[in-house]
This record gives sequence, structure tokens and C-alpha cells, in this order.
Amino acid sequence: MQLAEINLGPFVIEDTGSFLALVIGFVLLALILVKFNVPYLSLPYWNDLLHSRTERIATNHATVERELAAAQKLRDDYADRLRAIEIEHRERLEAAVREADAARGEIIAEAQASAAALKRRAEDEMARVQTRSRIQMRRDIVRISIDAAESAVREHSGPETQRRLIDQFVGIVAAAPNREASPAAGASAYAAPQPAEGA
Repeated sequence: MQLAEINLGPFVIEDTGSFLALVIGFVLLALILVKFNVPYLSLPYWNDLLHSRTERIATNHATVERELAAAQKLRDDYADRLRAIEIEHRERLEAAVREADAARGEIIAEAQASAAALKRRAEDEMARVQTRSRIQMRRDIVRISIDAAESAVREHSGPETQRRLIDQFVGIVAAAPNREASPAAGASAYAAPQPAEGA
């Protein structure tokens, strides 16, 4: 039995049996490619390939996200450490400044105390020097006075002066009516001839 011709527009298929066999074969091939996994030919193969590639992409994306998160966490940790180091450095600097101020105050106080002590020692030494100077001056005055007195005594204690003084004393004693004369009178009588001696 011969099938009728098939008219496809400008094309006319005369051997319809061959055409139908070709179509049936194509449909069977398509069913085989869809149902069975044939490398590089079947749809399941490409579906599995796309699925595995999608999974790898998802896995790589997750890995990249984890790495980025870890890098961000590390960056945050370093930033926190840098801030902590900066804060510690600032605190140490402020502590050093405070210690320097305290040390400066102590040094100034010690210097003032030393200066006051030196001033007191200098004043004490000056007082001792003045005291020694006054004592030495008094000694010199006493020595000069004694020397002057000794010189005056030596000048006015010659033999004639001594004889005149003895004669005056004997005359005063002989002229006294009794021995109850006041010492003041005797002293005044004894001292009376001295102006004549100086003359």
C-alpha cells in the first residue's frame, strides 16, 4: 500500500513511508535522550552537569563568603587591637607626663628645701662669724684698755710720785684726831694731790 504524498509548502514528500520512519526514529531518539543518561547527548547528562556546576558555584560562593567574613573579622580584630594599642599608648603617655610633673614638683621642692637649708647654714655661719668678731673686738678693746692702763700706771708710778703719795698718806694719818674718820674723806684727801701730779 502506498501512502499519499505529503505537501509541505514548496516541498513535496513523495516517499511518505521513509519520512514517517524518520519521524518515528527521531521521536524514539528524543525519548531515549530524555529518559537515559547518555554522555554529551542526553538531557539528564546535561541536567546533572548543570546541577553539579551550580552546586560547585554555590559551594565556591559560600567558601568565598566565609573567607570574606573571616577576612572582615580579622580586619575588625586588627582594628580593635590598633585602637587598644592607641588607647594604651595614650594612657602611658599621660602617665609619663603625670610622673614627669610629679618628679618636677619633687625636684623643685627638694631644690627649695636645699636652698633654704643652705641659707640657714649661711645665716648661722654669718651669725657665728659676727659673734666671733664681736668677741675678738671686745678682747682687743680689753687688751688695749689694759695696755693703756698699764702704760698710764707706768708713766705715773715713778719714785718721786710714790714718795709724794706716801708723804701725803702719812700726813693725813697723823693729822686725823682719831681713827674714826670716814673712808670717803680719806679717799678724797688721797685723791686731792693727783691734779698737781699731772701738772
